[in-house]
Amino acid sequence: MPSLDGRGFASRNPRAICQMPTPDQAQLCIVGHTGQVGRALLTLLNATDLDHLPHRNWKIAALANRTQILWPQQSHTPENRMPGDWPHIITRFRQHRGPKLFIDCSADRNVVAQYPLLLKHRITIITPNKLAFSTSQSFYTSLQRIARQNGAGLHYETTVGASLPVLSTVRDLLKTGDRIAKAEACLSGTWSYVLYRLHLGIPFSQAVAEAQALGYAEPDPATDLGGSDVRRKLLILLREVGLKWEPEDIAGDNPMPHTSQPSTSSDNWVLHLADSDPLWSKRVTHASSQGQRLVYRAGFDGSHARVELVPVPKGSILADLAPGENRVCFWTHRYATIPLSISGPGAGPELTAAGVLLDMLKAEADLRTGVYLHESMR
Repeated sequence: MPSLDGRGFASRNPRAICQMPTPDQAQLCIVGHTGQVGRALLTLLNATDLDHLPHRNWKIAALANRTQILWPQQSHTPENRMPGDWPHIITRFRQHRGPKLFIDCSADRNVVAQYPLLLKHRITIITPNKLAFSTSQSFYTSLQRIARQNGAGLHYETTVGASLPVLSTVRDLLKTGDRIAKAEACLSGTWSYVLYRLHLGIPFSQAVAEAQALGYAEPDPATDLGGSDVRRKLLILLREVGLKWEPEDIAGDNPMPHTSQPSTSSDNWVLHLADSDPLWSKRVTHASSQGQRLVYRAGFDGSHARVELVPVPKGSILADLAPGENRVCFWTHRYATIPLSISGPGAGPELTAAGVLLDMLKAEADLRTGVYLHESMR
């Protein structure tokens, strides 16, 4: 594994750059390596304490961001990216020997548009990028079909709950014949952090700035505060349950006052949120006077789904969230009285990167055991 310099590109260590891959080494193309999650993933991959991991046999073939791409096995000099150059990059990546893992740590729709082509070439995709799985139902279904038909892996556990085993738990329940009747969840580490701080008397604008500094917020923080990110997560979760839903099937109101919508067009967008500090203080004070706490809840009652800011009684299942915590509660045929609950920190680049690493290990194990077989080979 090549060592990385401060920019996220490979160092000039000749052994790290020029070491030839062995035929069974998994070749990695990591996209978004200079973003928060990408940098955290590279830190994990370079960590010496990962040497004990079984069957870890990876080699970085490419590192890409929006403007540059580096091919460490050929050169230590990044190449400038050209608009629309993804087909060329994929062709070049395919020329590397051995199984291939495409790790998308970006939030880029242009990268998502390449997923069908990658899967058709039997390149396994591992990603925390929610955009591919929360657009139209037809695109979601086509990805699953193309992956299955071409024997390619498609791993996206980290799209919901970062490193928490939310989607895998849903799949395991369904595999064993259980059915999910109802779900309640907090799926935003940003909102659980902000609301926790609000109930301690911290102004809303300050709490949001803290959440952003801690890495809880999305690259576009408006998707967190406006609810888009939680809607995407809930849609992905319900599609894993087996529902064929479109984005517009998720109901809910924007919790932000219309006069203080966040905008990423300016670097000081957080400063404008101070206008809504008095309103948020009133909301928290009113909820507390009723023995309640504010929660940004994603809910599914068996037929409808909704994302909303609601007051819940203190002591209820979502009322005691720690700052940054996600919690998902499933009522199923087996867990009919007491829900199956999954909870823990659900945001932050380090946690998300750890979940991506786990998906990489699972993908490599599946490759070695022949789980990904072309349908014609079954």
